[in-house]
Amino acid sequence: TGKTEVARKVGRMLHAVGLLRRGQCVEVDKSQLIASYQGQTDKKVDEKIKEALDGVLFIDEAYSLAGIKVGQSAANPTSYEQDAIDKLLKAMEDHRDRLVVIAAGYSNEMRQFLESNTGLKSRFSRFIEFDTYNPDQLQQIFSGLVARERFSLSLDAERELRQEIKRLHRPNDPTFGNARAVRTLFERIQTAQAVRLAYLPNLEGQSNDVLMTMPLVWSLGVWLCMHLGKTGERATYGSVLK
Repeated sequence: TGKTEVARKVGRMLHAVGLLRRGQCVEVDKSQLIASYQGQTDKKVDEKIKEALDGVLFIDEAYSLAGIKVGQSAANPTSYEQDAIDKLLKAMEDHRDRLVVIAAGYSNEMRQFLESNTGLKSRFSRFIEFDTYNPDQLQQIFSGLVARERFSLSLDAERELRQEIKRLHRPNDPTFGNARAVRTLFERIQTAQAVRLAYLPNLEGQSNDVLMTMPLVWSLGVWLCMHLGKTGERATYGSVLK
């Protein structure tokens, strides 16, 4: 839903108005803050805080620091997770003029995260709710990725893509990745496009339009490979895309 991009822009904006010296955005999740051994969590958190000083520390899926899982009703942090939370809270107080901390995650789980610790609730006082993208917006995101990589879609492929995005769109599913799902689809499509070109004769003699246009056969091929793969059936790019 664009949370990471907004965090980056917050850093740049606060730097532009002179509130942050550098404005960089350091992006982390639980795995980059919690250690597997006693005494190592403090070190990992310290390293990320130092890296983020004079900028933004963006913690994705922050609720997991309190031992909260998607769909779970209560927090149950381990001692390591509690160490990380305590260290973050102290850093937010000690470096309040040099550090912006943005915590992100699913709405219900983030509410439980803040309720799990009075220190968290008092320090995170501003909230932004991001709506799930609708299919038209997801199509725009995909089109932006296509344009950025200097590809183009045939009209038939655009129509097929719209149907695939509608199939992917699950606004009531908390695990639906929104823009991430579209980016994953695009990356699979890039791979399929490369394989499709490998089957073309006389590749060196093909026009730029042929090389950079993603046609309907490619789109259908990606869909078949994705969905047949889920059912355990075998499908190769060679059989689907030629």
